[in-house]
Amino acid sequence: MVSAAAIALWLLSNPGWVDKDTTREDRVPFVRRYAEAIVAEAPADHEVALLLAHGWEETKFAHLVLSGHCDEMPAGQRCDSLRARGAFSLHRNACPAAYRYDVGSAESIREEVRCTLGLLYYHSKRCREHAATPLLGMFGGMGGTGCHAPRAAAKVLAASRIAKELAKLEAES
Repeated sequence: MVSAAAIALWLLSNPGWVDKDTTREDRVPFVRRYAEAIVAEAPADHEVALLLAHGWEETKFAHLVLSGHCDEMPAGQRCDSLRARGAFSLHRNACPAAYRYDVGSAESIREEVRCTLGLLYYHSKRCREHAATPLLGMFGGMGGTGCHAPRAAAKVLAASRIAKELAKLEAES
């Protein structure tokens, strides 16, 4: 099982370009909350990689997103025009449970992880006949409509890369 420490280290080692002015110390509390929620809600290593790949391709786990300041992001990257929240870019109708809590809180993040895993598996089933592979269907359905979201292939590749990087981090610790 991938540890929360390995997930946090991976997240801290891969800051998004929008975090260039954010200190590591600023990022640690939010990264730690995501790492702990992912470990608590994702029972399998491949699920950890799927979640991290989806979050990475959606938001790069940018500090402004994780801390609820999407309005300070560059134009065109403001959490779906301020309609989404969190690392997985979830809209209220996709994850109402997360919206019961303050953005960035441990409770909200845990609900975001639960919702995202549920949505990934839902789209995997829904899109299985419309995509070349189950993972392309899984990520392809996360684009809002249909089964062919533009970044699906990038997420599949990212999940594979992230799984290897996490395994290496675990082996080194």
